[in-house]
Amino acid sequence: MIKLQDVYKEYTIGDSLLEILQNINLEIKKGEFISIIGPSGSGKSTLMYMMGLLDIPTKGKVLMNDVDTSKLSDEKLSRLRNEKIGFVFQQFNLINKFTVLENILLPTLYNPHTLDYDPQIKAITLLKRFGLDHRTHSYPNKISGGEQQRAAIARALILEPEIIFADEPTGNLDTKTGETILSLLEDLNKKEKITIVIVTHEAHIAEKTKRSISIQDGKIIK
Repeated sequence: MIKLQDVYKEYTIGDSLLEILQNINLEIKKGEFISIIGPSGSGKSTLMYMMGLLDIPTKGKVLMNDVDTSKLSDEKLSRLRNEKIGFVFQQFNLINKFTVLENILLPTLYNPHTLDYDPQIKAITLLKRFGLDHRTHSYPNKISGGEQQRAAIARALILEPEIIFADEPTGNLDTKTGETILSLLEDLNKKEKITIVIVTHEAHIAEKTKRSISIQDGKIIK
C-alpha cells in the first residue's frame, strides 16, 4: 500500500548537514496494524510525515498504491492525502470555535468530489458509534481529553480513508482513557480492515500492534 525506497530527509543549518532520516526502506501492506517506535528525536514522526504525504524526502521515493508521489502536483498530492489518509495527533488538533460536529465535517469541505453518502448523516453515525452524540453541539475545549480524541478519530474517518496514522494518540490521556483509544483503533483495523499506523515511544503500546518497526537516529534498526 505504501512503500518507501531509499528515503532520506536532510536539512542544512549553516554549514552543518542534519540527517533526520537515512536510507529508509519500508513497506506497509493493506490491512496492517503496526507501530513505529523510537525515543524522542529518533525521526519517527518525520517518518510518519513521509508516509502520510505531509512532507517530501530529500532523496528517495514514496509510493502509494504503486504511484510515485514525487511525480504528482501539489494539488494531486493534497487530493490523495485528503481522500486516502486520516490523521490522529497527540494534541487532537480540533478547532475550538467549531462544534464537535463541525470539526468532524471539516475534511469534507476540502474534498472536490461529490460523495456517495451524506456527510452529515455519516458524522452523526460516527458520533453515536463513539459515544459522542451528547457532544454534537459542544465545543472541543468544553469536553474531556478522551472525548476530544474520539472526535479526532471520527474526523479522520469521515472520508472513509484506507489508512490512519496516529501520532502518540494516547500521549495526553490517562492510562484508562488511553486504553480505550487503542482498543478503538484496533477495532477499526479488525472490523473495517483500515490500515492503522501508530507512532509511539512506549513499548507497551507497540506490543499491542501486530508488527513493530523500531527507529533510532533516523535509521530503522528492527
